[in-house]
Formats: sequence, C-alpha cells, structure tokens
Amino acid sequence: MPTANEITELEEAAADALPALQTQRFDGWLLGFSEGYTRRANSVMPLYESTLPLDEKVDYCRGEYASVSQPCIFKLTEASNPGDLDQHLASLAFTREAETLVKTLPLDSPIDRPHGVDLLETPDDEWMDVWERLSPRSALSPVFLAMLLNISVPSVYATIRQNDRCVACARATVSNGFVGLFDLLVAPQYRRRGFGTDLAQARLWWGIQQGATNAYLQVMSANSAARSLQLHLGFREFYRYWYRTAATALPAP
Repeated sequence: MPTANEITELEEAAADALPALQTQRFDGWLLGFSEGYTRRANSVMPLYESTLPLDEKVDYCRGEYASVSQPCIFKLTEASNPGDLDQHLASLAFTREAETLVKTLPLDSPIDRPHGVDLLETPDDEWMDVWERLSPRSALSPVFLAMLLNISVPSVYATIRQNDRCVACARATVSNGFVGLFDLLVAPQYRRRGFGTDLAQARLWWGIQQGATNAYLQVMSANSAARSLQLHLGFREFYRYWYRTAATALPAP
C-alpha cells in the first residue's frame, strides 16, 4: 500500500501535467478552474493539512464554483486531508463517481526508442489537428491548448504518421521523478497495429532521458481496453482516486 506522502507526490505530479488555468489555495486545498475542461482541472484537491472547520471550508468551495457557474467537485484519495472528508461529503449528498486507477511502472530496465514515432517539445499544429480529430473533447480545444501552454515541467508530444498524415498522438510530462503518460489517441482504422504500444514506449524512453525513475498513468476503472494495454506494458495499480460532486449547485452570487 502506498503511503500518504507517495500518493501526494503523484497527485502533485499529475497536477503539474495539466495545470488548471487558475488555481486558488485555501487552507491546504487547491481549487482548480479551467472552464470545464476535465474534472481534474475543475475540482478541489485536498492535498495538504487542513485547519479550518470542515463545514466552513466546503461551503466556501461551493460558493467559489457557483461564482463561475460550475458544480463543486472534490478529487479524493485515501490520503485526502482531513481523513474524514469523503464521509463528510457523502453525508452532504455529494455523489461519488468516476473511480480512476493510478498505475505505476518502475523504469529499471533499458527501453529502446521505437522507429516511426516523432517526439516534439511543444504541441504543434499537426499534433493539435490529430488530437482535435480524435478527441471527444475537441469542442474545448482552445481551453486544452491554453492548459498545455501553461505546463512548466518537461513535456513531450508524440505522433505517428501514415501516408503523410498524423494518425495517432500522445503526450507525457516529467515531475517528481515520474513520467506521466496522457492523451493517447489512435485513429480507428489504424488501431490494433501496435501504435499504442509504440507511443507508450517512446514516451517511456523520453522520460528516462529526463531522469524519471518511474512512470504512471490514470485510467477509469471501467476502461477495459486501455487496462489491457497497460497490463501488457507492465503497469500495476498503485492507488485510486474518485470524485464527489455536489448534488445541487448553489445559485451564482
């Protein structure tokens, strides 16, 4: 079982990998605001020691999200502060949803860089084009790009081309000694050709060059297809996180 410090280190790394457009610190909690792009970047991360009364803090968070017409969402782990926060939110009718597995892989063996994978330092037009074509969140592309450009840790953007066109993409970041793998997308007609494995291996190779000693990724527990590839690569579950969402939103002030 991971320690609370190990969970916190990985939660910090994940926050570095796609930082919210705006982050407010409030008595050990981080409130993220990103115009609705992903729960992670629009939720409360209760990472650090909390001192104020719990009801007061929850009410404050609900008010802050109401002010931008967003639901109040908490991202929780077994290490969340204070320890009874999940139970307290449940008693307030915050719904538990989107359980997600955080998986890790020790990078203690050499990894060869696969042929045919291009690695870029920034998300160029081609990378964004393939992401927009394949992502279910393409309508929020400007928000996503703004978040990518807000990343301050080492990052890489991987693509695979076929017939002079990008047909797959992925990205990775390095923080706290971990390389995080994100946003793997492959065009439907090019799946089951090993492109997902090649993109993963290329990013792991890159992470090692950046000094990473471990890798991690996040996958929703219901995503059996992705979990199969991750198992093949050697990733194993380290811990889980989940969300608590307010059943009713406060009216905007």
